[in-house]
Amino acid sequence: MASFAGDYESFLAGEMSGNNWQPEGRRTLIDQRREGPEGEQFLGLAFPSSASSTCCSDAAIGRALGIVLDTSRNGLFGFDSAFSGAGGAQFAVRVRSIAQRVHLDPGLLATNLLAEVQRRAVWMSGAPLQSHMVGVDYWHEERVRIRRAIPAAAGIREKVVRDASGRPRRFVNELGKDTGPIYQFASGEDGMLALACAVAYRDARLRRSLPTGAYDRLPPAVRFAATRLAFNAGLRRGLRMVAQAAAGHDPLVRRGSTGPSHPIRTASLRAGQAIHLSCAVFHNTLPCP
Repeated sequence: MASFAGDYESFLAGEMSGNNWQPEGRRTLIDQRREGPEGEQFLGLAFPSSASSTCCSDAAIGRALGIVLDTSRNGLFGFDSAFSGAGGAQFAVRVRSIAQRVHLDPGLLATNLLAEVQRRAVWMSGAPLQSHMVGVDYWHEERVRIRRAIPAAAGIREKVVRDASGRPRRFVNELGKDTGPIYQFASGEDGMLALACAVAYRDARLRRSLPTGAYDRLPPAVRFAATRLAFNAGLRRGLRMVAQAAAGHDPLVRRGSTGPSHPIRTASLRAGQAIHLSCAVFHNTLPCP
């Protein structure tokens, strides 16, 4: 496994003893026609469990999902550098803490964070961040539903960004679509929590779409890919992926080009990166894809 694991373990040991620690692509709006009744919440979510006693090796992840074992953005180790050194250890602690608050696997959260903004300094910043800068362009439209479903969202410090006349500033994305008012999050931690809640909301919707227990029986690679797909390319695509998997089909695209024109392949690759980080950084045990 990668060398940053030692830094993280040392950092955690220091934290626990009280030593010197101070606290891609196209975005789509959630399909409102598939929302549940007003006020419905998705509570009591649990971390996905695994029957595996050891984690899948990096070589096996690479073979299974067609991912090169290098540090390029789409390589299996593409996001490892964010966890290097003392700064990386602090980042890992923050990711784990927020992942626990929203009931996500920390490797999955880390991959979504770094796929949106690869510089960990942004997520660790004490300075304000704007919604479109951290991957939640549609925060204005989604925030009410997310707050109903994910209790941790109530802790996000946010405000609408206004111009000199007091009118809300709006963000127009690369497709020329007005995604609504821009929000300012008080810090990198608040921005991280906002993205985590947005991802967790999709994960909750995917779980709810299947019979009780069926979602958690899907392979982690499928759950991780579907959640990333739902966040990055639209909830309907994520729902279709988990439905295919529940019916016994393999919905992952294990080879081929990546990018906005190939969202399922890209999500499948990100799932492999998430499994790697979950094992190498956060010491979870997950089966091979």
